[in-house]
Amino acid sequence: LGSLRFEILVNPEEALNYKLGKTANIREVLAIDTIYADASKGQRASRDDLMRAFGTTDAYEIAEVILKRGRLQITTDQRRRLIEEKRRRIITLVMRGCVDPRTNLPIPRLRIEQAMAKIRCRIDPFLSAEEQVGGIIDSLSSVIPIKFTTVKAMLRVPPQFAAKVYGMVKSAGAIERQEWKGDGSLVLWTSMPAGTFHSLTDRISRMTRGRVEVKELR
Repeated sequence: LGSLRFEILVNPEEALNYKLGKTANIREVLAIDTIYADASKGQRASRDDLMRAFGTTDAYEIAEVILKRGRLQITTDQRRRLIEEKRRRIITLVMRGCVDPRTNLPIPRLRIEQAMAKIRCRIDPFLSAEEQVGGIIDSLSSVIPIKFTTVKAMLRVPPQFAAKVYGMVKSAGAIERQEWKGDGSLVLWTSMPAGTFHSLTDRISRMTRGRVEVKELR
């Protein structure tokens, strides 16, 4: 923060899960409830610096800020595992969202894997597959024929889930039309990449326990 540097000592797996949003318990993350200016030297951050930067000296509140805004040093094994998980997910999204324009048929997994190896695809372990897939598809187009496909759909959402689903859909694609019903339910007409659409509707279905109506439009 500014010219000040702050460090914390964490339990590696718990810290990674926190960074990925899999857990919200900051107390399990911190190995020691101390904020350091230089952890390797055992140099603690001063109370004045903590107040100036964070407005508090509470180690757990400060640790949450550091984990959200700072850089987490992960182990080699963690990095390898995360990248492999993202790679598999990206391949799945490409298979769902793209076709070979010469045949309009899905592109086989092996062909996508070979093309990704050819372009030496770099995957960020901390960005979601959905955030990275667009750029990777652009790169793949330089080595294989590939066309991105779009899905148009209508979603009807019960009142208690309307606001949350609206935000999820808006961040994933274009909302072409919306209509609020008298009972508070929401109908959305949307257009988005096919891979993103299938991923998103799976998430929405789980969140609403199947209480959302999804209809693909031709």
